[in-house]
Amino acid sequence: MSKDQIPFDRFVVVFGWDDFAATIAQQLIASSNNVVVITEDEKHEPTIRGEFEEEYPESIETFVLHRSDYSRMEEIKFSEAQSLFLNLESDEQNLIAILRMQNRFPNMKYMVALSDEELEETFRSAGVTYAVSKFNIASKVLASYLYEPDVAEYSEDLLKATEEEDDYDIQQYRVTNQCPADGDSFVDVMRTLKSEHRSTPIGLKRANGDLKKIPAPTTTVEEDDYVLLITRGDREAGLEDYFGTEEGVLNGSD
Repeated sequence: MSKDQIPFDRFVVVFGWDDFAATIAQQLIASSNNVVVITEDEKHEPTIRGEFEEEYPESIETFVLHRSDYSRMEEIKFSEAQSLFLNLESDEQNLIAILRMQNRFPNMKYMVALSDEELEETFRSAGVTYAVSKFNIASKVLASYLYEPDVAEYSEDLLKATEEEDDYDIQQYRVTNQCPADGDSFVDVMRTLKSEHRSTPIGLKRANGDLKKIPAPTTTVEEDDYVLLITRGDREAGLEDYFGTEEGVLNGSD
């Protein structure tokens, strides 16, 4: 692949590389997303190539540049990223980098996983789209294992991207103008998806931003809404045909 520019039309940037970033990249690629890894350390390039580029040569690209090298970012079309996951060494470094990047790339969606849960509101006030605490997520899963282990195991499976045909996953699909669900009631969409695609709808994300968890049966599904559902890996191709798009916000957006 050419290193002059990012070779994808749709992509998410992972800025900062470690084992946690590798896990995030693996999940993104497994969900049919293109990933651009930016690292400040050249020694990471061979590792990334060894872990990903041999298996997913068409889905990942790597660049080495500093977090303040904005001219180089512009050269590689960094600003066209659908979202940026910032994964520097500390919450403080992430916050400073985001504040500075926002002056250059104000329209980008910024995401960060926090080490200090008390900083969630600080990051959201700084304009971060999604700021989540690693501690909060891990503690909820662990607590669930202690008192409802079967639910915890099922939840963990649903959170992971499908890699095998019999893997289960929670996915979301945009209702395109090609999708027969446009204009139908939620209960009718549920019947169709369950009977024809063996998938179970569990929510509806409105185009205006509202998320309805288990909507009322009479709720009308409209174009540009997102249907959230539980499905299996071998059902994805049929769901893509039904909705007229691939899963997820990154692939489903215009």
